[in-house]
Amino acid sequence: MGQIDRLKRITMARIDAFLESLERPEQILPQLIRELADKVNDAVNAEAKSLTAVKAAQRRLDEATGRALRFEKGAAQAVLIDDIETARQALAAQIESEKMVEKNRKILDASSAALLAARQTRIQLQDNLKELRSRKNHIINRSRQADIKKTTIFSHEKINVSATDNILDAVSRIEAKIDLDEATLEVQNDIARTIDPALPIERIEQLENNAEINRRLDLLRKNTKKQSQ
Repeated sequence: MGQIDRLKRITMARIDAFLESLERPEQILPQLIRELADKVNDAVNAEAKSLTAVKAAQRRLDEATGRALRFEKGAAQAVLIDDIETARQALAAQIESEKMVEKNRKILDASSAALLAARQTRIQLQDNLKELRSRKNHIINRSRQADIKKTTIFSHEKINVSATDNILDAVSRIEAKIDLDEATLEVQNDIARTIDPALPIERIEQLENNAEINRRLDLLRKNTKKQSQ
């Protein structure tokens, strides 16, 4: 999502603001169009990768769901022949498979959201490029007809773009960047502070799993007894 977040920042409003801040926008307009076309290609590639990730996540989810169902049926069959140890093992495997189902479902949700963002960004950039190309002559003529030098809209930063600069980097800097990595790290630190490092997490999880196995085993026994009556 890092690349998509950067591409999303290239809006037509920011491009307009950037061009308005320049004395001679027509001088960098060809380079700006070339860079924007390159970003469109980047967005197309990002969308394709996101689609591949969604398909892979869906496949893993289907596989984990299938495993959980097979273990569930296996446990029931083991109870029918009074093979309790096999039933317990099957239930334990079912519980682990269900955890993978939940994990893969979250991955699929995140991948689907990334795909939607990539698609929206690709459309946004394509629209921006189309509009910029259609307004090229208008921008050039407006600049040539200007009688006075334009003043920058940024009192704190002078924009000076050479032919070798990445113009869209300057466009992206128009609005202050929110440091998501820093915010994420702070949240992680808050979570870590609430967890006692001496707490035997693995042992607690094992006890929880055993309790769930016993609950399901009792339920299977009851169902089997009802069916035999």
